Amino acid sequence: MISNATLKEIGKRLFSAESVILFPHESPDGDSIGSCVALCLALRGRGVDCCVLIDEPLAEYIGFLDKTAGDETPCCTADRDCISDPQICMFVDCCGDDRICGREAKFRSGKESFCIDHHKISECTEDMYYIDSEEAATTQIVYALLKECDVEIERKMANAIFTGLCTDTGNFQYSNTSPKTHRIASELLEIGVDHEEIMSSLYRNVDFRQIRLESAAVKNIELIGGGQAALACITQELLRDVGAEPEHAENLINVLRDIKGVEIAAVLKEKEPDTTKVSFRAKSRADVCRIAETFGGGGHVRSSGCTINTDIRTARKRVRQAIERALAAEAEQAREM
Repeated sequence: MISNATLKEIGKRLFSAESVILFPHESPDGDSIGSCVALCLALRGRGVDCCVLIDEPLAEYIGFLDKTAGDETPCCTADRDCISDPQICMFVDCCGDDRICGREAKFRSGKESFCIDHHKISECTEDMYYIDSEEAATTQIVYALLKECDVEIERKMANAIFTGLCTDTGNFQYSNTSPKTHRIASELLEIGVDHEEIMSSLYRNVDFRQIRLESAAVKNIELIGGGQAALACITQELLRDVGAEPEHAENLINVLRDIKGVEIAAVLKEKEPDTTKVSFRAKSRADVCRIAETFGGGGHVRSSGCTINTDIRTARKRVRQAIERALAAEAEQAREM
């Protein structure tokens, strides 16, 4: 863990601020949006002017988190002028201008900058920060922050936190799931989370375009190291051919990881002709964060990613070589033991 403040200290400053803008990472997931929505609702409940600044529509599977009733204003917005002169701008589930894609200037317009995150990083330069890579999800940190500040967690906050726990632990399947994770989930269930809606949205509401995309992508899976690793590519051409959007590729990495014998999975997505995003997953023992770090990325031991500024064909070759080196190093270590 790295921090220059306690959660109570950060919470005290947040809840005493006049205005706060929360910044999730680009292509926000359930943990990122869940953390932001829960915190935004809590801050608004204490009279703080708060919004979540995004740069793209929410993926359909987490869109329910920001549905509102009556006259309540949605938390998430792409309007840069949602708060003209913010007192605090805060990274949530990320750290660094390179993770907020086009929103950097707005972030730096804040009088103070904060960060809460659970990804593995070595340093943070914001005014106040709390980063703990041992936490299963950033929503666990948000939950602790709200408890420290005596915030009564109501149902919408509970839904957001529970969603983050589910998505970042693979519905409590991944090795980052801890007794603490289950205790928090239990308390949220007692509050009355909309369990059926959350489970249906996350796991039982698959878009047919996702199925078409996965079906097309798996035809070209490349097995590496005698089947110890699997790699697939999503090009813009493939997306057009099946009529899919980039968000429909989110589950493909899990399909690859779950292949029998595969320890490392990698999915490359062509964002631009010279920009390729890469996701890595490990099944049980590999440290894919080390692979991502060789390309300037990072994340968690079993789940990481990076962006490679080259065409997808060149990126594929480089990723394949990096995976082969990682598998060779692991084999060498096993022989020495």
